[in-house]
Amino acid sequence: MKQKTVLLILAAIAIILFVLPAVYSLFAGQHTFRTNVGCLRCHIDVADQLSADMGDVYEAHRRAANNTDYLTYLSVGGIDYDKTNATIWTNYDGDGNGVSDVWIWNATEEKWQRSSDGKLLLVSIDDGDGYINVDEMCFLCHKATLFGLSTTHTNTTARGCDDDRCHGNAVHQYNDPDLFPNASSSVVHVGYLLSKDNVHVPFYTSANSESSSYMDGNPFGQPGGNIAPDGQYISKGFWTCLGCHSHTEVSPVSVSTDHYLHSNPDAPKKRYT
Repeated sequence: MKQKTVLLILAAIAIILFVLPAVYSLFAGQHTFRTNVGCLRCHIDVADQLSADMGDVYEAHRRAANNTDYLTYLSVGGIDYDKTNATIWTNYDGDGNGVSDVWIWNATEEKWQRSSDGKLLLVSIDDGDGYINVDEMCFLCHKATLFGLSTTHTNTTARGCDDDRCHGNAVHQYNDPDLFPNASSSVVHVGYLLSKDNVHVPFYTSANSESSSYMDGNPFGQPGGNIAPDGQYISKGFWTCLGCHSHTEVSPVSVSTDHYLHSNPDAPKKRYT
């Protein structure tokens, strides 16, 4: 009896020794959780696409991502920029006083200051080296706090090209060309122009009627101008922009049909299709 007990104990120990390393490694050895992990750790395919196109479109968005006035304008819900008086007008009541916020440039502090309570703000997505890298480029369109939104996990979102404060849409043109050197309304209000009398209207209008997979989220407490008819998701209107400003690889294959040559009088009768 003792011999059987000893054998059972040895068997149990052997099983424990066999299983324990795998269990231990599951929680300690194989998984090391890190903070401040860049987007490209998972989205390397996006990095490849961006790196492959270092042309005018890429550079224009990189400059925008390094424009702290524009980033602040985005994050406070700007709808108009007074360049002469260095003032940002918004449609968002961030301090809860019942009036939309107004931000004025404080030259002494070199930051934007809310007129109602003196709060100072200057938003940047640069890590401090003065250069916007590909990782930081992602934040321009995907950082939720730049659009008055927040999430419980990665603090990211997705905003289309025709977002109200990016290139605008038929409803809202909240971006202001004065925020950028040498910019014009034909660049920052593209969505509005696409909805008017031009060759892109049918494509843009059709795409606007379809929902994308990206939540609108009511930025700054209001539905976006590019929201789809379902009232929850932004539309696919930004696809119109991607049609001309993104790389699409196509591998066409020509498939020939079988022709009836009338060379065999005894061939089975059939309808032409």
